[in-house]
Amino acid sequence: MLELLRRGLRVSAKTLEHLTGKSFETLAREEVFGPLRMAHSSFMWQEKFAANAASGHDGKSQPTAINHFPADFGAYSLLSTAADYSRFVQALMTGRNLKPGTAQLLLTAANEARRYGKPATATDPFIAWACGVGLATTSQGLAQWQWGDNGSFKGFYLTLPNQKESLVFLTNSSNGPKMTDDLLRLFLGPGEYHATQWLAE
Repeated sequence: MLELLRRGLRVSAKTLEHLTGKSFETLAREEVFGPLRMAHSSFMWQEKFAANAASGHDGKSQPTAINHFPADFGAYSLLSTAADYSRFVQALMTGRNLKPGTAQLLLTAANEARRYGKPATATDPFIAWACGVGLATTSQGLAQWQWGDNGSFKGFYLTLPNQKESLVFLTNSSNGPKMTDDLLRLFLGPGEYHATQWLAE
């Protein structure tokens, strides 16, 4: 399933490159990184990142190498900082620089949370997919969420659009996701968020 998603994102990126005559990295810089002041973000390794790049750690806490991807792969090569990525998530939550109809697509369920070939779970009714983001029905209302998994580098975000609150965390450990529920409750308050339960099922 994830491989299909990665291929779909790659096709989308190539389509944009074909239509505009620009590289995906250039488009990202012009349309996202520049307007949102994400000066420490790129889909390709840059030498300036070496000053604050962190090594990953596997499940046994052993260091792993930092990926220097040879090309811009929209599905998995983004290098960023928590501050930069938080600006992106805030823009996604508020619809900044988006047409109102486009912003609404990020808050509107397009598909149920079905796992093909697997039976439904108790958390499925609380999860849906909008365009590019997960949606969760939480005890604090509608949330947008997504996770990233690049081996020993993992990340997660969750927004609460009605409260204008969000949480972004990036970890350099394959054990990082174990902190998710604690961090959600520490920063966003007690309650049920469902996204991590759905991922674990």
